[in-house]
Amino acid sequence: MLSIFRDSDLRRVRLRLPFVHEAVYDFGSNAHDRETLEFSTQADVQSRIRMWAKDLQEKPILLLFGSAGTGKSTIARNFAQEMEGIQLLGASFFFRSDYAECNNASGFITTIALQFLQRIPDLLPYMTAEVDKDPMIASRPLTSQFDALIFRPFSKIHSVQAPFILVINAIDECQSKDDILEILGLLRRPQDPAAPSNSEAIWLRVLLTSRSAEFLLKTPDIPRDILQVLYISNGEDEADISIILDDLFSRIRLEILKNLPESKLQEYESWPGKQVSTILLNMANGKSSNVMKICRFLDPTFTGRPWLGWNPLKRLKIILEYSKTGQIPEVEGIGEKDIQLLEGLVVDKIPTS
Repeated sequence: MLSIFRDSDLRRVRLRLPFVHEAVYDFGSNAHDRETLEFSTQADVQSRIRMWAKDLQEKPILLLFGSAGTGKSTIARNFAQEMEGIQLLGASFFFRSDYAECNNASGFITTIALQFLQRIPDLLPYMTAEVDKDPMIASRPLTSQFDALIFRPFSKIHSVQAPFILVINAIDECQSKDDILEILGLLRRPQDPAAPSNSEAIWLRVLLTSRSAEFLLKTPDIPRDILQVLYISNGEDEADISIILDDLFSRIRLEILKNLPESKLQEYESWPGKQVSTILLNMANGKSSNVMKICRFLDPTFTGRPWLGWNPLKRLKIILEYSKTGQIPEVEGIGEKDIQLLEGLVVDKIPTS
């Protein structure tokens, strides 16, 4: 008799909640086939993501970003398959600009909620209650859907044995920027003190992929202490490295502009200027690995440190001085790890005249 009621509840929930089949990681492919990684950089990044998933001391949200064609979707799909194999994949949603159902967030919450339900059957009575209370929940704002279909049901189940993984691929291909920002705000909810306390650790960890990381700084809802950033490059060409630096400076510029009076805003609109970018490109000596050291020195996001008390202007002066002299000035706030980053760079002397 209980199974009859459960089947009835499940049918009712599925009837009310749209499911975007095309957005699930294994849509259109054999679930047992792994996609081939084309170059070593991809294998290195996938290995680092694996390490992030295993180490619960790592930040709960990992952003993998890089230009088109670097293999982000392949890595995300392979990772989702691995997590599925060990029953840690909670859900996946692959945004795609070429599918009408996947280029917007209208089915995002309902699709991941139904995947969580498949993974954790104990959610069913609580999700059913929410759907019965509001049969139109699928048409509500994203925040309302998240509260009803994920946050509250998770708070009522007895235990979550281990954090589940949510894979969100190509979030920048969601057509509505407002929806992107709302989704990013929702991702921090499981990390809040008010989140379900029925697990020994954070119950949700998220892998995000995108061609850019700049949008993350447009929402204050994701503090840097829960965010880790990982960049992927498809080679060591200067054009690709320039993209990294452009993205780096656009993110830092946003942080600078937040704290400036209106009279100073125009001064930093084109900061730091083309000449500085050229110097840093020369310092990198054509290697994206060196550019990443520059990024970690200038932007605390890359190492999970907070922006509060961080001075990117001072740090840029230090790195430019180092490019000229090969010497690192003693400056308060520059620690041993920062010095190691600079000392690891390949430095080409830049003419001062």
